[in-house]
Amino acid sequence: MEKYIELSNEEIRLGFVSTCIESVAAALKRPYHEVFLRMKKTGMIRDYIYHCYDALHSDNLENVTAELIGLLKKEKDRHHGGTEIVERPLCPSAQQPDLLAQPVFIRYILIL
Repeated sequence: MEKYIELSNEEIRLGFVSTCIESVAAALKRPYHEVFLRMKKTGMIRDYIYHCYDALHSDNLENVTAELIGLLKKEKDRHHGGTEIVERPLCPSAQQPDLLAQPVFIRYILIL
């Protein structure tokens, strides 16, 4: 008999955050924990990825990854003598997305 458990909104958001970190780490060919620490230090995890989940998760992962890498590079440049003032971007506009084009996130986990 198959058994399902429903994931809470918190668990779904944290899963998305984890996916973002893993994707950035893979794209940069850096260890996951190193990318996690850099993102945590800049507040990107809490203030941007987690906070803007509703807008970000409807975009494809490649676009989100590219945006996060761009933000990390701006933060790095700022800390290494750059004069650019980096403002945390606002959440992407929550336009009415095409529901058929959205990725489907799993709300249930199958327990075998």
